[in-house]
Amino acid sequence: MTLTDREEQILQILQTDPMITQKDIAERLDITRSSVAVHISNLSNKGYIKGKGYIFNAKQHIVVIGAANIDLTGIAENQLHDDQSNIGKLTIGAGGVARNIADNFARLSKNDDISTYFLSAIGKDHHGQIIIEASHQAGIDLSYCQVLNDQQTASYLSIVDGNGNMRTAINDMAIVEHIDIDYLSSKKQLLNDAKLIIIDANIPQQSIEYICQNYGHIAIFADTVSAVKAVKFENVWQYIHCATPNLAEAQIITNISAEGVGNLDRLAEYFHKTGIEKLFITIGHEGVFRSAKNDLENAKTFSAIQEKIVNANGAGDAFLAGLAYAYCQQMLPDNQVYFAQICAFLTTQSEKTINPLLSKKTVLQYMEKLNA
Repeated sequence: MTLTDREEQILQILQTDPMITQKDIAERLDITRSSVAVHISNLSNKGYIKGKGYIFNAKQHIVVIGAANIDLTGIAENQLHDDQSNIGKLTIGAGGVARNIADNFARLSKNDDISTYFLSAIGKDHHGQIIIEASHQAGIDLSYCQVLNDQQTASYLSIVDGNGNMRTAINDMAIVEHIDIDYLSSKKQLLNDAKLIIIDANIPQQSIEYICQNYGHIAIFADTVSAVKAVKFENVWQYIHCATPNLAEAQIITNISAEGVGNLDRLAEYFHKTGIEKLFITIGHEGVFRSAKNDLENAKTFSAIQEKIVNANGAGDAFLAGLAYAYCQQMLPDNQVYFAQICAFLTTQSEKTINPLLSKKTVLQYMEKLNA
């Protein structure tokens, strides 16, 4: 039976904290306790909960942890010239590595029984409202995300050349320091019940280490973000199930030159010795290199989809989201890569960092087209 919006909210709260009191639910949602009792009765009558402790068939969920920011992007119409004004387009939209991953995952899993929870910090300002509205529209659950009165929402300004490649960027992300251990430790139930956890390297190193050391029994996917920020994982690589550095990041992290794409096996060996289970090194127009800790002899490179790029921003976020979704769907290893590559490709066809047309259906249709 169909649930009302309020019933859906209460069900999600009960799924993450089955022993919560009706009084606490009422305070969280700013409604009366008697209203909560009515909604819970309706949930029981509809078969979603039963018995004391609100026993129910739990809906699977993932948790994405990291940055949420407003994306300001300037895309040059032609060749980009320094020290002068360039004709082009300016766009604004919700962004942030982790938020983009959550957005893409939520779009892919829209018709599946998997919820996407996002843990982050957003300012209570105009930019924050843009992020909240865009996230809700995509299907991200922000029930446990911080909205801070005295903080400015993070922002990311990038300049893209006429070929769709990002040339330079400036970020203002001080607010991510609030994604700290105290905040994360208050979400133990949500994290413990997750099917997988995705972390980006924008959050404090102590927070990354806390998640890895306390929830290493759950598959953790890591987005290294950049070579500089990737060092935050140096003490906890052994807890990471899957990492997706690009070639430049991988070479700096390992201090090993890949000499183009001919020596990727040395990079893979380094990462797997740290304990990482699965490694995906993105190598631009050359494609993706994949390796697994217990199957190094079958490491391989997958060719890139060779079509014109509108904007490469966000492609890596879509790639990781695609991998995570394919993992949840238990796709075959090669199909996991193909699925993720198509997610990334479709993202490059949009001027924004999120392609609003991305869905499981569009990805599968493109997979069929490639295999035809």
